[in-house]
Amino acid sequence: MALSCPLPPGGCTTHFNSIPNFCCAKRAFDERGVRNLIDEFKRIFLDHDMEDEYGLIMNHRHFLLQENEILVETLKQDGNISIAFPWQVKDGKAHPTPNSEWNEHNLTRKEFIIPQTWKFDQDGGLIPYEFLATDYPQLDPSQPFVTDLFEAMRLHGIQDVLGLRRLDGDRNGEAFEVTPEGGRVSVTTMGSRPDGMTIDTVGKVLWYFTKEGDTEEAMACTRCGTCGICWN
Repeated sequence: MALSCPLPPGGCTTHFNSIPNFCCAKRAFDERGVRNLIDEFKRIFLDHDMEDEYGLIMNHRHFLLQENEILVETLKQDGNISIAFPWQVKDGKAHPTPNSEWNEHNLTRKEFIIPQTWKFDQDGGLIPYEFLATDYPQLDPSQPFVTDLFEAMRLHGIQDVLGLRRLDGDRNGEAFEVTPEGGRVSVTTMGSRPDGMTIDTVGKVLWYFTKEGDTEEAMACTRCGTCGICWN
């Protein structure tokens, strides 16, 4: 499948692997009091009419990528399950590897691979580190919006902690992501909470804003002894 955007110099592997794993990211997020600052960015989203398109995410990862890989999420045709796992990139195209994940979940081919999640570089540029397989190309966030958001984050000194996420399906009710310990695939099931999981064991990682001025929490993650679980 064709990539809809150029990858950063050197590819995405180094950028992705430099992001802290969930446990370390959550610890830094809490110690620096970032949750109390989320509302500080609401006005920027509303002023640029971006509240329906993007949210703020705590930058984190659940596993490492290998050379020339990107992490791609694909939503199954019925919309009830999404699968995210590494794809191999070559000559501007991405291919699912291993094919066993693709075949096991009976995923449908999409036409485009677009950025889904970005982190900021030190100069305020956006670096994509997670991607989405989709039937349609989509625009990236506007530069004025990105500039205003980065400057506000830099003012609070948290531009390394928070990133930007495209809200493609992230506001459609409950969804639960399971990443087996030691595995490199995340399976998200909509509407079915994993056994043994309770709300008080998760940490929120994704926030978005409404036109009415509300702040909503759309995703949470936790890590236990045998798996990593994310709750939307």
